[in-house]
Amino acid sequence: MNRLLMAMLCVSCVQPTPDADRDAGAVRCIENPSQPGVPICAERTAIVCGGRECASGEDCCLLNSTCFNPSDRSACRLPDSNPRAGSCASNSDCSADQVCLETSQRRCGGPGFCQPITNCGFCSGGPQCFVCGCNGVTYRSIQEACVAGVRAVTGSGVCATVGPRGISCGRDDQCGREGERCCALTGKCFATSEPWRCESQPDGSVLDCRQNSECQSGAAGGEAGGGLWCAGESCGTPGRCLPRGSSSSCNGIVDTVCGCDGLTYVNECWARAGGARVASRSACRDAGP
Repeated sequence: MNRLLMAMLCVSCVQPTPDADRDAGAVRCIENPSQPGVPICAERTAIVCGGRECASGEDCCLLNSTCFNPSDRSACRLPDSNPRAGSCASNSDCSADQVCLETSQRRCGGPGFCQPITNCGFCSGGPQCFVCGCNGVTYRSIQEACVAGVRAVTGSGVCATVGPRGISCGRDDQCGREGERCCALTGKCFATSEPWRCESQPDGSVLDCRQNSECQSGAAGGEAGGGLWCAGESCGTPGRCLPRGSSSSCNGIVDTVCGCDGLTYVNECWARAGGARVASRSACRDAGP
């Protein structure tokens, strides 16, 4: 449906109504706190899960990115070790005016909490607010994605364009390069030759880099303490983009390490502030002539 027409239809809309609003084609609206009188409206689309469209009546299990019949909750349930109130494994665990969001809003897959669609976080408008929904649809803001009942990765931008850490996607056909697929966990394209980019770690994170340059584009750079770096256990192995921290927090205790950049640092804290992993617990050897 044309967005302008949708907005016109929604001028008289009120808060979302019951379960009929879950159907594809239904238009839902909420009041816009930043622009009174101009509601935020979104059309419900067919549910996409793990890069494919679910059958009518099915929902997406966010634990394993597979479609399931909500009448059989045993097919998608949280482990007994996660009994916290409001926890969810799919939108079906939430009421009609809620969506199952991942806590940090940085992942498409994984368990979440039922969040009212009126409280997903707001953006004042403009291209900087656009997000790629985990269904492969671009939304004008994170709140519009919530109204549609769709998870979106915060800061992902327009689908099928390069964001801070890769191409945002919801379907494999948005990746474009041979040998790439869309990761249902991260909402980013990844090379199938590097499966670790789409594998959940024990702490729920996903490894997303081998080198610092993969962390320093777009919104990733410019954070306090020198932006992000690719933290990992040894040189060249898969790691995670994390804040470097500031050298002002490092002490002067001499516990010399050799960084993977070939430079010697006073201690590991100074190496981290410099964006370098530790290659050895000693000074770097002089290459010499």
